[in-house]
Amino acid sequence: MPKLVHLLSSLPSPDNNSFRQIETLFYSFIWNNKRDKIARKTIINTVENGGLKMIDIRTFDKALKISWVKKICDKNLQADWKKLRNFMFGPWNDVWLLNKKSIKQYAVSLGNPFWTDVLKSWAEYTSDPSNAIDFLKQPLWNNLNITI
Repeated sequence: MPKLVHLLSSLPSPDNNSFRQIETLFYSFIWNNKRDKIARKTIINTVENGGLKMIDIRTFDKALKISWVKKICDKNLQADWKKLRNFMFGPWNDVWLLNKKSIKQYAVSLGNPFWTDVLKSWAEYTSDPSNAIDFLKQPLWNNLNITI
């Protein structure tokens, strides 16, 4: 499992076929290479809800990608990878405040599969502005809600 965590946290997200293969490996192990006895959607639930707290590998991958947001926003962290990312893409001070649609479009424009996955995962996690105050907190640049 630690090798999988390392790969998922440091490489672009696998394609759907690779995710299915990983899931098949996990569930084949649990059910001893036999047919699933409990639906996979159920098995990822808590024990109280009839599951086994099995990892949903796709959600786990997104969580690992989102964990990079904290590292990027940490002003005290001055790692070489961060300097390289800033050099290649510029600082992302306000990108985290954008709405989902703007974050996804900005992610696609990067051209880097890993950072695109990080931003797309963040876009799924974040919520769109629900009131005027939230809307006013959004940056002007790269915001699809603001046009001239």
